[in-house]
Amino acid sequence: MANAAIDIEPFTPNPQTFEIEQQAHGVPWSSAMFLSCQGSHYRNRAAKVDGKVVGYTICQHVADEISLLNIAVHPSFQRQGVASALLTDVLAEVPVQAASVWLEVRASNVPAIALYQRMGFQQVGVRTGYYQRGDTKEDALIYQFTTKV
Repeated sequence: MANAAIDIEPFTPNPQTFEIEQQAHGVPWSSAMFLSCQGSHYRNRAAKVDGKVVGYTICQHVADEISLLNIAVHPSFQRQGVASALLTDVLAEVPVQAASVWLEVRASNVPAIALYQRMGFQQVGVRTGYYQRGDTKEDALIYQFTTKV
């Protein structure tokens, strides 16, 4: 990426961005689930580098909470600040639109957990055996970011 600017802008889930979902996650969402995340309760933002979408967030806004439902960065752009830029964009909405942001993450996703903690998220719970891949179950760690009052 070599110091290329990361632009963040709204996007509508589509088959092209679904390709990033498939490449970025070991257990990706289904196409139907991904494409259904549209409408007034969703805040979907894409990260672009040189005009090309390289990552995105899908958030749902209900009452005074934002749930970060999905964040993905194309593997060739990971560890280059794209996820941090996307999270910074999500957190910029907290004092304006919500009191907190919630997310769940696989317990084994150490890089994501480190990023969330660096960005100020606090672990507030565990969903035991929440994620399933074949016969294997994995815990989901629940994280929350709240504004400082």
